[in-house]
Amino acid sequence: MSEKLDSKVEENEHGDDESMHHDSVDVQGLPSRKETHKRISRKSRVNKPKKKRIRFPLVRVWLILFLLLVVLVITYPIWG
Repeated sequence: MSEKLDSKVEENEHGDDESMHHDSVDVQGLPSRKETHKRISRKSRVNKPKKKRIRFPLVRVWLILFLLLVVLVITYPIWG
C-alpha cells in the first residue's frame, strides 16, 4: 500500500497529475472573510423585497377586531 502512495506522491511532485494543472491563486491578495460576508449581506439587503406591513394603527385594530369576531362566531355553539 505504501508503494501506491509513493507513486502518487511522485506523480504530484513531477506534475503528471492532471488535477495539479490549475492556476495558482494569490491568497494574500484576497479580501478577508469578514469583508466578503459583509459585502454579500449588503447586496442581499438591497435586493431583498421588503415585507408588507400594516402601517396604519387603525387598520391593525380593525383587522384584530374582525379576526376576533370570526373566532367568536365559530366558537358560539360551544358556549352552550
